[in-house]
Amino acid sequence: MRIQLTSLLLLLLAFACSTEQAQFDEDAPVVDVRQPKAGQQFRSGVLMPVEVVLTENLGLHTYFIWLVETESGAPHLVDKAHLHARSYTVDTSYATSELPAGNYELVVTATDHDQNTTEVRVPLAVE
Repeated sequence: MRIQLTSLLLLLLAFACSTEQAQFDEDAPVVDVRQPKAGQQFRSGVLMPVEVVLTENLGLHTYFIWLVETESGAPHLVDKAHLHARSYTVDTSYATSELPAGNYELVVTATDHDQNTTEVRVPLAVE
């Protein structure tokens, strides 16, 4: 009987410790678009630099970067990834040679493991 009581107490202690360590993430990721800048214009045929710094208090899960035509809403995928990190820097470029001239938005969406999501939009143009 004494062994069963001791085992029960140890089991309850282990359960209490495990529930105290559980964290629920209520903070959405932070998205810092460093390039391109809002309102920037690019000539067709050049490489548009894309630099985005993503941070999250407990861990990023995914990000998507799209270049979306403002008038038609047509999306062009720039980059995406599934990852497990608290911070990540995207440093890439996108060829504008296949894009029609017009207004665009660079749309960056980042999601953490608890489905908190941040979306940032940066308006720009291709000439």
